[in-house]
Amino acid sequence: MYKRYAGQNALSVKSHNFSIILFNLLLHGTLSRSKLTHITGLSATTITNIINELMAGGIVEESSDTILSASESGLGRPRTALQLSPDSRFVVGIHLGVGRAEIAITNLKAEIRAETTIRFDRDEAPSTVLNAIAAQVPVLMQDFDRDRFLGVGVGALGLVDPETGINIVAPNLHWHDLPIGEMLASQLNMPVSVNNNVRLMALGQAMFGIGKEANSLAYIQVREGIGAGLIINRQLYHGNLNTAGELGHTRLIVENGKQCSCGNIGCLETVAAVPYIVDEARAFLSPAPADLSFQDVLEAATHNQDVQSLLEQSARYLGIALANLINLISPELIILGGIYANSPDSMLTFVEEEIRRGVFADLGDHIQLRTIASSSKAGLVGAAALALDKNFYHLNP
Repeated sequence: MYKRYAGQNALSVKSHNFSIILFNLLLHGTLSRSKLTHITGLSATTITNIINELMAGGIVEESSDTILSASESGLGRPRTALQLSPDSRFVVGIHLGVGRAEIAITNLKAEIRAETTIRFDRDEAPSTVLNAIAAQVPVLMQDFDRDRFLGVGVGALGLVDPETGINIVAPNLHWHDLPIGEMLASQLNMPVSVNNNVRLMALGQAMFGIGKEANSLAYIQVREGIGAGLIINRQLYHGNLNTAGELGHTRLIVENGKQCSCGNIGCLETVAAVPYIVDEARAFLSPAPADLSFQDVLEAATHNQDVQSLLEQSARYLGIALANLINLISPELIILGGIYANSPDSMLTFVEEEIRRGVFADLGDHIQLRTIASSSKAGLVGAAALALDKNFYHLNP
């Protein structure tokens, strides 16, 4: 079923065999040794040796429901169930946004055990922001065993080089060539991994959220910009130069389009991102407050037909872009986050209508479209997922 994680009985791939066992325990919750042998293709001896080592390290434990029924275990006597011991290890997840940084400690299942938020001015020096973050991490860690921490994951805005941990450009923060990984690692004395925040939201949902069963998915974040995190064949997809997922800068309007912040004309962000929606809504609201927010626009739409039409138009443009995305990579699941977490059902309906209208053949019948609750903390879970993947599960080489 999970061919990517079929193991090989060879010393040179011991780490890989550890990874497939850990992944399957994460995916299935509880498994017997014989079931692990069946799923992974590893020999019973290899399974036993690895499980013994993991149990000795406190990483795997026998389930409180230690006996599986014979029907669940296969023929023969019932067998002992195994599971991850989630609080045996921890990571730090850091989600950078515009004017705020969320920091959390999570366990092996990316369950948040402690968290805090730092707010900063977007024009503040990046070194000042990172120093403030680095100062807060030990405060969060003080109630935990320091030796149980594996590393740090950071979800950053804009273009990121995951190999070097450099934030090449974060337009909304005016950051350029910022070595986030190096700067934080030097202060925290832990390995620090950095990647684009929306890409990590996709990774978080693929590993720990509503995308665990999907071989391929797209996580779409719609706020000030529009980005896509792509999982293809259970692998995080970066593309050439790590620029994959810039859905907001796909061109939709050929004639009379508005200029995008990227310099091009007619990008999706110019017709479907929050700044466009809020700016356009001002024309229909009199008087419109200077600090008009997207939430204000949603409330106005309940009694203003023009605002309703504006929201419909933006949703339909997003649906057109998603239909194009589906035709290109055919994901099993599309997850909508950002403003779509709390938007009216009608907006999702408009997105779905355009997807079905624009996809090739009957592709639309084989794709799930889901929204994710704002309470899911997708950014923090994604950042933690990066740290867990790099330092524990090793699913993305």
